[in-house]
Formats: sequence, C-alpha cells, structure tokens
Amino acid sequence: MKKIILIILSAIVFVILIIYISIWSSPAKAESQILVNADNIESTDFKKLDSVSIAVTTMYEANILKKMIQGEQYRAEWSVPVKVPVVYLDTLKGGLAIIKEGGGHQT
Repeated sequence: MKKIILIILSAIVFVILIIYISIWSSPAKAESQILVNADNIESTDFKKLDSVSIAVTTMYEANILKKMIQGEQYRAEWSVPVKVPVVYLDTLKGGLAIIKEGGGHQT
C-alpha cells in the first residue's frame, strides 16, 4: 500500500514539475510590436511610408514541450506580420491632440 501511494505521489510531483518547466520555457523577454523588415528603427523615416508590416508579439513562441503541455492556442497567429497604415495624429481628421495617457484599468 505504501509503495502505491509513493508511486502516485511521485507521478503527481513529476507531472507538476513538467508543467512548471513548460511554463518557464517562455522567452526571457518577449518582444512586442515588432516591425518586420526594419533593420534600424531609429533611422527609418516613417513620413516616406504609407504602411508598415508589424507582428504583435513573440511572447507565445514555444518549444515542443510547451506546445505538448499547453497546446497551440493560436501561437502562430500572434506572430504573423500584418500590414497596417502609418497614421500621424497631427494630420489625422484635421489634427488630433493627446489629452492624457490612458489604460491601466483592466480587470
């Protein structure tokens, strides 16, 4: 009876350990809003561009273990580059002004 309990507890600890390893296998620092094909962002003149290709994040990249434990969960969709227009607030709809910084009130 003690052997069975010891085997079950060992299996539970092993599964929990594998789950934690898969969670911690995320990149140390995920990049957000990555401009695609922009070698040097500082020297890019956006006034000459009408649109840019951008990927949302690399946070959902995963190795085989993480995909096996946590699933695909639209990982590829989050890293697909999307072509979006370049917008300037000072000329959009006759000129817009930033009033205050928003966000931070998510639940």
